[in-house]
Amino acid sequence: MFPQLWVPSFYFLDQLFADLVELDVSSPFTGILEAVFMGLWVAPTPAPTPGLLMAGITEATYTGYARQAVVWFPRGIDALGRETMRAHNLNFTPSDSVTPNTITGVFLTDNATVGMGHLLLSAQLATPVALNGASQSLNAKAVFQLPFTPIYGGVDVES
Repeated sequence: MFPQLWVPSFYFLDQLFADLVELDVSSPFTGILEAVFMGLWVAPTPAPTPGLLMAGITEATYTGYARQAVVWFPRGIDALGRETMRAHNLNFTPSDSVTPNTITGVFLTDNATVGMGHLLLSAQLATPVALNGASQSLNAKAVFQLPFTPIYGGVDVES
């Protein structure tokens, strides 16, 4: 499958900027992507937008479905100069064929409990993935990248 682009939620962007100006040096720093979980959605979830909320997502319901913890490798700069965080591979596999699902998107949230938490990042799959039983799986890996030059903004000057 081709990589899908994450759509950040307004909540994620707000927390990201709060993390960037974290001033509390008396406690260990924790970032917005430190403890996140990947989940899957099915139709009729709309296409991702920054205003999409968890309440707008129809989460997968196949037997054995659960959100999975995202564990990041150490971050670094890739060959194209992008700040990159890659996670370990995650495998979503139904335990039986009682409730087949067609997965149309993935998301990251700050809560392991289905239906709970804040939507952080979401991506619609270019091609839906059918999970009709234990012989079918969706393998996913979260990757978060920021290009160095165009993303860091500039100076806002007023006269």
